[in-house]
Amino acid sequence: MEEDPFIKQMKPEELKIEDEVY
Repeated sequence: MEEDPFIKQMKPEELKIEDEVY
């Protein structure tokens, strides 16, 4: 999972969820 600007704007919690989804 690459670190995109949009992803960096997300909250740590959302990042964790996204990481699980992908």
